[in-house]
Amino acid sequence: MKYLNMAGVVKLKLDLAKERYDTDLLNNIHPTFVRNCNNKLSSIDLQVNDFKNEEGKFQFTLEAAKKLIQLEEYNVKHNLNKMKKENYNSIDATLMKEYFTILEDLIRLHFSGKRKEMYLLKINALKIEVEINKEKYNIVSNLFFEDNKRKYLLMLEKDLAKIIVEIYSVSKYPYLTEMDRFSLLHELYVNLTEVVSNHFSTIKIANDFRNSEDEQLKEMPIEQIITEYWS
Repeated sequence: MKYLNMAGVVKLKLDLAKERYDTDLLNNIHPTFVRNCNNKLSSIDLQVNDFKNEEGKFQFTLEAAKKLIQLEEYNVKHNLNKMKKENYNSIDATLMKEYFTILEDLIRLHFSGKRKEMYLLKINALKIEVEINKEKYNIVSNLFFEDNKRKYLLMLEKDLAKIIVEIYSVSKYPYLTEMDRFSLLHELYVNLTEVVSNHFSTIKIANDFRNSEDEQLKEMPIEQIITEYWS
């Protein structure tokens, strides 16, 4: 089987694009290509040099080389920056899904054994983080009227919603077993069920008071309702 080193991968990139090149052009493109690849790989703590074999040489199959080229050319830079800044609400979910697919294909084509398993687990963890946080934003954004949405969105983003999303993070707590996560989640669910049930009772009382013809009840501060009518 014929293998390609990094210079060979860069040549293949130009050949696939049907571009004419000479040695000077190859030398100029090479560092840019590596830098672009490193930026796309950094999300899973991977760099181009990690693709070297035990002898310290690059040996890409043609399929793996094409997939690396596809990754280098894929326009996902802004989305990766948003992900690093945890700005999930403006991430393009379709672009990220395709990015993760390309990354998974590359890992499967080039690596084997525990290294392949490790990188695939990291990709899966990132996919979960993006999907959960994206959905979390969509849910929270529907809770309030437009005038106050940003104010409360920021509050929930910083506190409640973020806590709920992060406490079982596969990225942050990779060594918890599935049973650990299930048991902890069950404990949280039991405790939250009681709290939410009581809170819901207060919400119904408060809503009735606000709709009352009794001005004293209608104007009662929510703090007083919570204190006096908590059930």
